Amino acid sequence: MRRQRTPLRREAAVLVHADATKESYMITVDKKYVAAFQKKAAEERRLFTVMFELNWRCNLDCVFCYLPQEQRAIGKNQNPEMSTDQVFKILDQLEAEGVYEVAFTGGEIFLRKDIFPIIAYAEKKGFDITLLTSASLINETEVERLKSFRIRRIEISFHAMSKKIFEQITQRPGSFHKVKRAVELLVAAKIPIKLKSLLTTLNKEEIVKVNEWARSLGVLHTIDDDIELRNDGDAWPRTLAVSEEEAEEIKKIVRRETYLPFDRHGNPRGDRDPEEIERRKHRRFHCGIGRCHAWIDPSGKLKPCQKVMEWNYDLLQGSLKTGWWKLKEMLDNLPTGQVQTPIKCEALDRIICRTGKEMSYEC
Repeated sequence: MRRQRTPLRREAAVLVHADATKESYMITVDKKYVAAFQKKAAEERRLFTVMFELNWRCNLDCVFCYLPQEQRAIGKNQNPEMSTDQVFKILDQLEAEGVYEVAFTGGEIFLRKDIFPIIAYAEKKGFDITLLTSASLINETEVERLKSFRIRRIEISFHAMSKKIFEQITQRPGSFHKVKRAVELLVAAKIPIKLKSLLTTLNKEEIVKVNEWARSLGVLHTIDDDIELRNDGDAWPRTLAVSEEEAEEIKKIVRRETYLPFDRHGNPRGDRDPEEIERRKHRRFHCGIGRCHAWIDPSGKLKPCQKVMEWNYDLLQGSLKTGWWKLKEMLDNLPTGQVQTPIKCEALDRIICRTGKEMSYEC
């Protein structure tokens, strides 16, 4: 089976890149070539998507970042990050296990001097590649290099159209114009991007403006109102959360198409497939952990997701195959019981996130 999936992966990537300016075309291609494979991977509990965290370091200092400040600060970070060769060896194992999508994230991935060799190696392996970045380090030179790759999409954090509010969030003077310029350069180069905004009390008046700008550029824009705890358990970022009522009103504007009775193909919108609803009733988790999704941190630790730090497997000391098997075994042997609240993760018996969807890529 693994040998049959690699050509499919490369074919889909080439077709996506062939007309990257048409976001709807890109999504259609993904659904045509990937949906059945994705569903089968989830049913068979094979890895499909991996979030690969390349570093903790970041040149910004966003007030709601899930990483503690001392962990992401440049020059202060004592946490080890994998070498280029170590990253390559893990990518080799991901290919051998038939992984379809690899999403590189940080920290800020463009702080790594080897980021382009890593992207090139991942492309050579045939992965569907997504990059998650602030874009604050992307200029004309980086854009020219990125044009040569088959990248499905670059996802960029963009939280306000106001320079003052943007930099109140990033806590870095000059970051607004750098990121805005990078977005414009990427759009001009016809590299597919998506803007992402985290909805907070700081920028709630700015989200619609960001959405209007994204639409004028012809790029996707998504919002998230789930503010995460920091990895050290600090809950302060959640003091920035808006009310559910405020969030819903903003979503009705930003995601207005999803409130229409018909989707973009003319099909009526309705409830989820009854068979899928029934399957979900018997799942221990409502996200993709232990089914088709996993997280790899900068030190080479395999985790069920970003927030489960109590359990991990060192890929530098063992194999991905063994680590994935152990991960599934650990999750399967947790105490049984129904989920009491949608914001409770059974793996840790504490609140982590509201839905888990952002970690599962909806596997």
